[in-house]
Amino acid sequence: MIKVAIMGHGTVGSGVYEVFDMNADKIAKTVGEPVEVKYVLDLRDFSSLPYGNKFVTDFSVIENDPEVTVVAEVMGGVGAAYQFTKRCLEAGKSVCTSNKELVATKGEELLTTCSRPLSAAASRSFARCSSASLPTSSTRSAAS
Repeated sequence: MIKVAIMGHGTVGSGVYEVFDMNADKIAKTVGEPVEVKYVLDLRDFSSLPYGNKFVTDFSVIENDPEVTVVAEVMGGVGAAYQFTKRCLEAGKSVCTSNKELVATKGEELLTTCSRPLSAAASRSFARCSSASLPTSSTRSAAS
């Protein structure tokens, strides 16, 4: 099973969760195994939601969980989004982002971070994440 974390639960983040939830069977069939959202990072209280037990406020929970191999960054901005994305990449996790500002201002540095070898699980997970914006070294080499 692939374990995913979503960083941010605004309009985009809640939509990402909904896509995973509503399309679980189709996603599992496409990637060859089930995909589960293990965590949603947000400072606000969403405990009343049906998936309220998945929320964390401490980023290090995601960073230090070896089961989480794919992270969707949907926080926006460059501050925390940059720090958390870089730390996820350094931890060997694949990161998908729709954050144009982050990619425009820090993309080159993040790509350099991606050039480090990843674990086999992280590389496999990334290959299955079709919307990823920050490729791993193996996918960058294949595209060249």
